[in-house]
Amino acid sequence: MSSGTGIRIAQALGISGSAFVAGSIISISVISAPVLLTPTSFFSTAHAALQWKHLYTRGATLMPPLALVASLAHFYLAWKAHTLESVISSSRSLTRLYMTAGALTIGIVPWTLLVMAPTNDALIRKAVDSPTEAAVASSKTYETEDLMEKWITLNFVRGLFPLAGTVAALYATLF
Repeated sequence: MSSGTGIRIAQALGISGSAFVAGSIISISVISAPVLLTPTSFFSTAHAALQWKHLYTRGATLMPPLALVASLAHFYLAWKAHTLESVISSSRSLTRLYMTAGALTIGIVPWTLLVMAPTNDALIRKAVDSPTEAAVASSKTYETEDLMEKWITLNFVRGLFPLAGTVAALYATLF
């Protein structure tokens, strides 16, 4: 594929964007969310769920738009490669790779809506902000912890989508 400035900008934006989304999502599952389950003398599952809700809200605000921008860059590259198919024989595989990268990166949205929504909704219901509600919610400690552990796993899997998109785009760009 040609190496014009627009192509290079799209490659940099797509690859760095999908890598950033993957790293952010995976780091929440590996670093941030497990800390919420660390027992302390002040530990409350209701408070942990509330803290999770803050993490979730920030991620839900930031990650989908970033994934969309990275995916649009990958789709642009797929379109550019497709327009070159009659000139360059390898453009067909480039088109597929960039389309795959775009689909995998934006794949966090349907994964969240179709697979993670029940767990997200249940955790949001557990996130309480008053001492009275917290006392009632803490009686269901194991349920909240189980939900959070399930969410950590589902979120980690979600992070693998843009990571795989990054790998596909890197392969298309470098080879």
